[in-house]
Amino acid sequence: MEEIKAAVRDYRAELDQRIAGSKSTGSLPLSPDAVIGKSLDRYAAHLFGHPIRCDEQGRIVAIVARTNNVPEHFFGHEKQHLRRRLGRPHLGRDLEDQPVQAALVANLRHPDYVRALCGSLDQLPTAFAELDEQALAQTTPLSRSNRDSKLQHRIRTLLTGAEDVDSEPDGQESNR
Repeated sequence: MEEIKAAVRDYRAELDQRIAGSKSTGSLPLSPDAVIGKSLDRYAAHLFGHPIRCDEQGRIVAIVARTNNVPEHFFGHEKQHLRRRLGRPHLGRDLEDQPVQAALVANLRHPDYVRALCGSLDQLPTAFAELDEQALAQTTPLSRSNRDSKLQHRIRTLLTGAEDVDSEPDGQESNR
């Protein structure tokens, strides 16, 4: 990074020399070199260095990404896995119906996450069993609100041979 900074400083000095030379010859009021120089001056503070976090000894322990490539790649991979699992090219409805907690399952691929969560994958069922019931009651339930759920209930009722076909899943009568 320091080499790149030094090269840009040298380039900026070269631009200043070109701008000074073009002013003495009376060329255009705003030469291309002047435009580049103004842009470099305007954005110089944003060109170099990422926000970093250092420890007590001054060593860099974390660098903040300046792009959203990591979340975009995660979303792309999850979408690809969903497409492979379902076999459909258009996943808009499937992504809407998927509970938000499903994204957390991907973290179980990372050993450090599993270690922090419960120690190992073998201890995962025990960790879930030990959850406080009060905290569990406050969490968002895993629900899939599919727009065809009423239709699926009616088909299931017809296939099982039940007589009350007009009742809805919540026990109310339908308005056929």
